[in-house]
Formats: sequence, C-alpha cells, structure tokens
Amino acid sequence: MSSGSAPPTSDSFGKTCPFPSLVAPAPGSVPSPPLSFSQTLSPELCPKKLRCSDHDLTVVLKYTETDGKEGKKDELKTKEYQMYYQTLASMSKFVDAALTTDMKEKETKTISLDVTPQEFETALGYIENPIKVLTMTPQDALKVVPFYDQHEFTGGLAICDEVLKAYLTKQPIWDVHDSTSFSMDSSELDPDLLVDVIAAGFKYTLTLCLDKGIHYLDKSFRVVPARNMFTESHFRELQPLFQSGKIKTFPVLTSEEIESVLFPKYVFTLYRALSFPVPLSLNVIGGDQYCNGRCLRVTESQYTCRYRDIYYVEKNAKFGRDWLLTKGESERTILYRSPCSWNAKFPPTWPWVPVEGTTTTTISINYQS
Repeated sequence: MSSGSAPPTSDSFGKTCPFPSLVAPAPGSVPSPPLSFSQTLSPELCPKKLRCSDHDLTVVLKYTETDGKEGKKDELKTKEYQMYYQTLASMSKFVDAALTTDMKEKETKTISLDVTPQEFETALGYIENPIKVLTMTPQDALKVVPFYDQHEFTGGLAICDEVLKAYLTKQPIWDVHDSTSFSMDSSELDPDLLVDVIAAGFKYTLTLCLDKGIHYLDKSFRVVPARNMFTESHFRELQPLFQSGKIKTFPVLTSEEIESVLFPKYVFTLYRALSFPVPLSLNVIGGDQYCNGRCLRVTESQYTCRYRDIYYVEKNAKFGRDWLLTKGESERTILYRSPCSWNAKFPPTWPWVPVEGTTTTTISINYQS
C-alpha cells in the first residue's frame, strides 16, 4: 500500500474479501448473520438453515452425467442449491453483476451455472474454509481454476495463484554446470504437471504463478539436462505463452516461426537433437572396477555388461522414469541415476548422479558404434 493511500474501509474490504463473515459491519448497519459453507449446501447435505434469515437465492447447476452402461448416452441433469445472495455475490463478480443489473436473475433470484455439484461444492469450500486451502494440491488448483475464472471468483483465483506459485518455487532446475542443483530431489518432478501449471498461469492470468513459470522456463531452456525433459506436446501447450512475447526461445526465433503450426516440432527437434545414430554399445567411465567398461545394447531401453556381476544401463518402470545404472539380475541395486532423462530416447552421456548410499564416484558414458 502506498503512503498516500487511505486504509481500506470495512465496506470496501467486504466487496473484495473472499471471507465475508470476517468483515465487520459498517457503523449503523444491521449485521448479517455469519455464514458457514455447510449452510450453503443442498438441503439433503445440510437440512438446517439460519433461524433469523431465509435463503434468498436459488443456484441451479446444469451438468451431464455419463451412464456406464453400454448403449447409454450422456444425460443432462440439474441440481438446486438454496443459498444466501450476499454470500455468493461477495465471492463472485459474475454473480454480483447478474443479480444487480436488469437481468432475469435479478427478478427471479435464480442463477444457473454449468458445473457439476462436486466441482461447485469443492470450489466454494476452498474459499469459505481457509483450513481446507492448506490441503490444496496443484492438481486440485488446476481442477477448480477454470470455474473460478469463468465466474470471476477473485478470491478463488488468488488462492490458486498462491498454491501454483508455491509448487513452482519448489521445482529444481537441473544444470550440469551447477553442482548444487544435483543435490535437489528430482523424484517428484513431473514435467507434464509442470507445463500444465505454467500454461494455466498464462491462460487464467495468475500473476504470481506466471512470473515463477516464466523464470523457470527461461532458465531451463538454456541448460541441460533440464531442457531435455520437455516434449513436443509440452511446446504445443506452451506455444500461446511464446506467442505473447513473455518468454523467448533459446536461441531466439522470429515471430513468424513462433506463430507457425510447426513451432512445437521445430523447437523440440532443436532442443533435443534427435538425429544422432543409435549406439550399439556404451562405455562407462569412472565407475567402480566392475561396472567401468563396455555395455552392449540389448533393447532400446537396456544395455548390459557382465563382469563378476551383471550391470544394466536401462530405463525400468519399476524404479522410476529416468535412465539408471543398476546392478544385479533378480534384485536390482540402483547405483546411478541420470536426472531429467525420462524423455531421452538413448542413455545420456552426462550427468550421472550417484544414488545415496551406493557410491560417491561420478561417471560419464561414451557412445560406441
């Protein structure tokens, strides 16, 4: 707040605060009864209502429900909620405008929303119950943010912005030239979720999330192995962000190239350089005396070396998505992991990070034809 601006009054704060029951009434006014989320639910979920006030708004949800039986089509359904106008209007600019302008909603005190009951109750629950926000995951935020945006629930959008920003803040950027970055845990890094979050930040104008996302992409695209985790579909989802000019490719492309429908494929090929030949064998350099040597190609996702024991350079779904160097046939011991390599068609030459408790020696891999 600037030094010259006046502090917000309870009246002005109440128009924007997502928790209206926390706002003190204006001097001389009749205070409204505090409302909880349970009092806004459907009668079958919460049959009680306030003794001192009747519901004054009917919310009609229109949605389709798919019948799992063969031959059945989607069925259009409706569900009504008896609510308090002031509560919902304080959350949503859309609802407030519909009930205060010369529209049929003002006359009938009925408003229709295209959303399922579960989505509706979940979205309102996050706004009215601050404790519930503490359990909100990035996936939860991505589910409710379209509803918040469509119906202008400003408090809900602010909650999603904070949750998604916090998620991006925790994501590591793997840089082979920054040794400290390899101390971060990449086991939970999901490139699909990462891109979904950044794309949502741009689509729904979530300022905090978008700023973090732009910073993350700008740095990731310039270093390896971080940029190797992005696929063609990721670049397609992010293309509107590139077109906005808020982020630049590396190297910088022209506006015509960015606008092209071929942009995702071109950038993916540019960053990933998929044209190198298929390696027939690998040479592990720097490992212990038994796995330091030549590994022969068995399949597209496995190379093996036998000397006193059996060693594998492989992608094995049982142990995650990254390329690994493992030991043992019946029971695997993971010795090394190549971070952010799950989308790599061939084993990366570097970096290879020792798995905690196995070794402290770093290795590299050379291709041999």
